[in-house]
Amino acid sequence: MQDCPSFWGRILAACAVFAIGAFLIVEVYDLDIGWHIAIGRHILREGRIPSTDTFAAASFGRPYHDSHWLFQIASAAAHGAAGMVGVQFLMIALWAGIFWAVWRSMRHWGPAWVGPIVLFIAGMACTERFLPRPELVSYFMVAVMYSLLQRERYASWRDLGLWAILQTLWVNSHGLFVLGPVMAVAVFPSAFMAQAGMRRRKILLLLRLVAVLGIASFINPYGFGAWRYAALLFVEAGPRAPQMFSEVGELSPTLGSAAMSGMAFWFFAALAAALAILTAIRWAKKRELSPRIWLAALMLALSLTGRRNMALFAIVAAPMLMETARGLWPEERRAPRWIAATAAGLIAAFSVFPLSGAYYVRMMIPARFGLGMTPSFFPHGFPAHQRAAGFSGQIYNSNTLGGFLALNAAPGQVPLTDGRWEVYDAAELNRVRSSAANGALFETVARDYNVKGILLQHHSPEARAMLPWLARASAWHLTWHDAGASFWKSTGGINFPRTPPKPARFEDCVMLDSFYEAIGAGELQCLNLQNALRFPWKRSLTLEKLGMAELRLGYNTDAMNVFRQLLQRDPSNGTALNELAYLCAAAGDFAGAEVYLNRAIKDHPDDPDLRRNLDRVRSGREGRMEP
Repeated sequence: MQDCPSFWGRILAACAVFAIGAFLIVEVYDLDIGWHIAIGRHILREGRIPSTDTFAAASFGRPYHDSHWLFQIASAAAHGAAGMVGVQFLMIALWAGIFWAVWRSMRHWGPAWVGPIVLFIAGMACTERFLPRPELVSYFMVAVMYSLLQRERYASWRDLGLWAILQTLWVNSHGLFVLGPVMAVAVFPSAFMAQAGMRRRKILLLLRLVAVLGIASFINPYGFGAWRYAALLFVEAGPRAPQMFSEVGELSPTLGSAAMSGMAFWFFAALAAALAILTAIRWAKKRELSPRIWLAALMLALSLTGRRNMALFAIVAAPMLMETARGLWPEERRAPRWIAATAAGLIAAFSVFPLSGAYYVRMMIPARFGLGMTPSFFPHGFPAHQRAAGFSGQIYNSNTLGGFLALNAAPGQVPLTDGRWEVYDAAELNRVRSSAANGALFETVARDYNVKGILLQHHSPEARAMLPWLARASAWHLTWHDAGASFWKSTGGINFPRTPPKPARFEDCVMLDSFYEAIGAGELQCLNLQNALRFPWKRSLTLEKLGMAELRLGYNTDAMNVFRQLLQRDPSNGTALNELAYLCAAAGDFAGAEVYLNRAIKDHPDDPDLRRNLDRVRSGREGRMEP
């Protein structure tokens, strides 16, 4: 078998960079970046870091620990220079630095063709965190500090100066800065296992490093308060998290169904399994462990506390895999050509998922490959509507729109809540959030905060709770809506348009569908679902929803045509078969109804409703069957 030439290592590296880049260059859809930019603007304008909250009505006047202030200044500066594209470039630059540090830590530990494959797997495990968030600073510092620890770059005062600078930047950017000293402590076991002549020196050097990192972590506006805030961040994720934190998707359990439904989890799991297997083999063959195995174990433990922490393990697992595999089998600098070519093809082909949009539709992420902010998901037309209507009062907003509203608010206007859960009084936050499902409580909250308008993102928990009773309330009137949100005021309503807003992409139709269904706008719901059929995504589900919507309106002929189209795409669709049987029976065609029901029972033999309807058809009983 012919070995592949050395250039295959470069080909594989190029494919890995291309595939990771295809995921990394994505429209900004993050919920929190708006308030990060707004607070960063405030700091630049006022020349000081806020100690009292003035950025949300429900937390107004409370003490505010701003652990992200340095990241917020950078985000505000990037936004001022190039809008959301500038913020996006900041995110891309941080991730580029992360992957470069990971690559630097792994490139000398194995064959050149293996490294890019491992880097690609690590990159895919991080895809859910390709967001402009301050946590990127933590990922960057973990990658860089791992590289420095691996090369034992902590002996000279120059090296210690670099560590001190990194730790100081970290403590002023994100609350996970405590991982700096913890990472240094995690390599102590390797110092104790060193040869007798080197043991004392390594221990002393690491003790000095921990001391430098500890001192640097106090160089922040809050001193020891930064450590107290960091403890809160660790509480946010995991089984003991307060209820409001457990509802946040990124804080959901790493081993939960939500995380496992995502692609990133399985790449994360592959890294964990591979590292465990290689560590076991190394111990069985050589009775030794990698010097940094305890650091990898620490990051694995942290990654299991919440979905967003999977990236922490992926960043150190990639170089650890290469280290652990070194020497376990004869070194081969080349691989068979067909293996290298197949791996390169598969990695490059993986980029089709984000570039086509399939990944984002599958993950229900309202974004696509590209620059700038997503045109979906956010109510981009709302600021213009506010200006045209002359409205600038207090708004009760979906929490998911807190960042957008902070960035686009009228003068003197702030969101009621945003994503900074730790800022609020827990009892008051619970009262505000509970009011969404309780009209009487909402009126009390509205009086307390002098609420003049309600801005609800269609898919938010607040919208699901409020829209059904808002649509019937005499005190609130819909004045504006688009594909992202609806706005309600106590005065002046609008007549519904004849057609729904023109969708930019499939996700717009999905959000509008939930809005129209919640407020009982059946005609607009049908028109919107017809718009959704223009896109190539989830057509069977869209046809099913359209058929049911037309059935509720009494458009039986149209519903029958839609369900027939659905059967052409999905011949065993139980909903289509059952509803076609119902429509046939309602029209007096009991023979046709029996045919559809027999087909449905063949594919769904345990459905009692189908068998009950079949008995009714066979008996020739008139009247409405159960839809």
